[in-house]
Amino acid sequence: MARKPIPAAEPAKTDPASGLPVGWIALAVVVAAAVWFLVSPDFRGGGARGDLPVEAAFRREPAGQGLTLLLTNKSGRPLTLDATVKRPRLKQTKTYRLEVPAGATIELGYRQGWSFASGDTVSLVHEDYNAWDGLIE
Repeated sequence: MARKPIPAAEPAKTDPASGLPVGWIALAVVVAAAVWFLVSPDFRGGGARGDLPVEAAFRREPAGQGLTLLLTNKSGRPLTLDATVKRPRLKQTKTYRLEVPAGATIELGYRQGWSFASGDTVSLVHEDYNAWDGLIE
């Protein structure tokens, strides 16, 4: 009985410049592209951020304490806002962390340590939305 010769295995196709198999190079490119896509701001929703879903208004304090900022959350989820208030003419600044339940209105005024006056500025920041800036005239 004659034995049949076993054909030699075909060598893997390689990139002549690096000696690496072409399949490994293609896999590395696909993995790198997937990682980039998953961490990109567009994939996470940070590319096209909308306006902050809050409505701002001011009211006078009854005892002449200045103005109070009223913030109404117009979204269906609670918002955690970083609020920075400034009084430029006196070089005063204060930052607050505000928790605004969905659909609720909160106040920021003299009871929280800041009486708003003409010329004050307010900046509201949330990571999922564009910042909101206001000026009391």
